[in-house]
Amino acid sequence: MTRHVSIGIIFSLVLLTITACGGGSTGTGTATATSTSTSTSTSTATTAYTNATVKIGLTGSTGGKGIAGTGFTLTLPANVAPAMDNGSVATGTVTCSGTFAGSTLAQIIYTPATGSTQGILNINVANIITAGVTAVGEVATVTLKLSNGASPAATDFSLNSISVIDTLGSAIKGVTATVSGVALN
Repeated sequence: MTRHVSIGIIFSLVLLTITACGGGSTGTGTATATSTSTSTSTSTATTAYTNATVKIGLTGSTGGKGIAGTGFTLTLPANVAPAMDNGSVATGTVTCSGTFAGSTLAQIIYTPATGSTQGILNINVANIITAGVTAVGEVATVTLKLSNGASPAATDFSLNSISVIDTLGSAIKGVTATVSGVALN
């Protein structure tokens, strides 16, 4: 008897849930369409990105030379900045990745935006392979904070003061750095 009562209660709850969630067909359906539209509008309005992950890569030809390191200045668009910790760029903001995974970073220097001047990050990476790497590709991943609804694309970032050095300390002229991608989350 208890088992039949339990099954009856569960069945009743399932029926109530279905009818309460719009499973019934009483009405014109207008309320359902309005509800869906409102839900979609609310969802879009509350979507705001908080971080941008920027990938930096090297392109071009090394001419057979091993890349020992690279340095560049990443210019940031408005409302984009690195996380800070006691006045310094927070650990983990810039990481070596791709062909430079596991390599060494020099101190990252951030100059905040002021007036019409954009913020910049100075980044220098030294490869840990003594013979250098001859493959170009991704070298760094930069995670940045977004504010005021910013949603930058790769073209909103620029790289300047690019240097690519071989294992003898000479510039490799056939290689440059580019922003190869931006992911927002």
